[in-house]
Amino acid sequence: MPAIPNFVLKRLYVKGSLANTADGCELQLRNFVGSRTLTGLISVDVDGKRHPADALSVVLPDGRSPLAMLRSEEYASTIIEAIESGRSAVIHCNVLNTGLIDNLPFDGCVEAPVLVDGTGLSPVHFGPLPTQLAALDRAHMAVHELMVQAVLARDLKAARHALLLDPLTAAVCHFEEISSMFDEMVSAERADLAYFGA
Repeated sequence: MPAIPNFVLKRLYVKGSLANTADGCELQLRNFVGSRTLTGLISVDVDGKRHPADALSVVLPDGRSPLAMLRSEEYASTIIEAIESGRSAVIHCNVLNTGLIDNLPFDGCVEAPVLVDGTGLSPVHFGPLPTQLAALDRAHMAVHELMVQAVLARDLKAARHALLLDPLTAAVCHFEEISSMFDEMVSAERADLAYFGA
């Protein structure tokens, strides 16, 4: 199983325990590498053939219930499996927009498909979003850019502008309310805003 690298699996496998059975085969694993517990299997590859979780049985020597055989929604095991096995997978994650989404700002953070294989992770060109979605995303990205500027330049004015332009804030408050709320927050959090010279 690629989620357990070969060099670790070699330490876990009990030599000579692989044997044919009436239903397939069996082997034993013993933890010699530390205080970790095996919590599940996604699949096992034997001689290049993949055996999925539903084809596996786990029997624990102390009689505890069999382990859960389901892959979680986290990407770590998918990434490790694809890199270690060379079998490609596609995940969606936040990456730098290097032209992946044509009508969003270059160098902004976007969620895009990423091909994972034996060569590593490679973001995939997505193309343009529908105009209305790109417009909404560009507005959010502009607010995020203002917040980055506020932090890097220690600029409370840029932070105020970000709050004023935030679509969710603007949907429920008018300009004067937002500006007043910003002043109240700065006053209340002054001790923690020394970085900004507040």
